[in-house]
Amino acid sequence: VLIRTTFGQVTCNEVPMRAIVRFARMKDKVLNSKSREVITDHNAVKSGDYIKHTYKRDSLGTMETRNYIVRSLIDMHLDYDITYIINCDAEFYMWDTIKKERVMIPCYVEDNRTRFEDADKTNIKLEDSQFQIIVQENEFTSKLGKQFDRILIKGEAYEIVGTDNISLENAIYVGLSRSRIDPNRDNLELGIADFYTMNEEDIELAPKEIVGDSQ
Repeated sequence: VLIRTTFGQVTCNEVPMRAIVRFARMKDKVLNSKSREVITDHNAVKSGDYIKHTYKRDSLGTMETRNYIVRSLIDMHLDYDITYIINCDAEFYMWDTIKKERVMIPCYVEDNRTRFEDADKTNIKLEDSQFQIIVQENEFTSKLGKQFDRILIKGEAYEIVGTDNISLENAIYVGLSRSRIDPNRDNLELGIADFYTMNEEDIELAPKEIVGDSQ
């Protein structure tokens, strides 16, 4: 199944791997547009892994890279594994107090307030008015809701109201509610919430981490 193809290059947690990314068929129209299937060798990926797919978008050779997270269990077949991945349509930053640099955390964002109704595609209000993101569980994200109570996504501040690392192995569901930007607490140039409330020795900038650097 896995051969050299023109489907692009795939990495798992930044490590190159043999894989094919293809469209997935989901009943939910929102998930259908954001989800893909990935076919791999046996035991090559697990739930919570970050999958990066780089491919040619058009006949002009325009390259595009998309980040995904594995959000389901692995379905094992005779010669290959297959699982669902969903597009990480946003990211936020956390601070590495050891290396003194910011760490980008890709995430899938779901607005729990409104969903499209299949019948007439009108917005319907749900009782839960919060947002939810899915991230990989690692040494940084395991601190969400504990040492880190707020995050910044696309220039907006969000308070962490709950986390769930049980429902999906190696991944964390994070419940969010809107907060307000506070310039006295939040470093908007680095994109890190509550940056100025950390200990001074923890936030001393590494030489390459210059305020305002967007790289």
